[in-house]
Amino acid sequence: MANDSEYKESDIERLIKEYQGIQSGLRSATMQTDQLKGQRMELDTAKEEVEKATEDVYITVGGVIVKTTKEAAMKSIAERLELLDMRIKASSRQLDDLKGREKDLREQLTEMSGDQQKK
Repeated sequence: MANDSEYKESDIERLIKEYQGIQSGLRSATMQTDQLKGQRMELDTAKEEVEKATEDVYITVGGVIVKTTKEAAMKSIAERLELLDMRIKASSRQLDDLKGREKDLREQLTEMSGDQQKK
């Protein structure tokens, strides 16, 4: 019977470590998703400002301000928005996967710790 208890305890310890890793991943994925959404909001604001422009506009390219046409700026913003949207979707999917795994692990740990207390 002692071997069975030790085995259970090692399983619980393994799941706790995995759970802690998932929690760390959740924090990172949440920060990344929030950061991407912040960039998306900035680009939305830039798009609105460029739409208001009646003449050429200035954009930054590698830290240098460059004059460009409104159309070129809008195209650049549209491409960046498309890329950001794909990254936000991927990050959100990763976050959802991690949340699901975290929930599963939490349920397993609760069940296993309940079994341990019964012994």
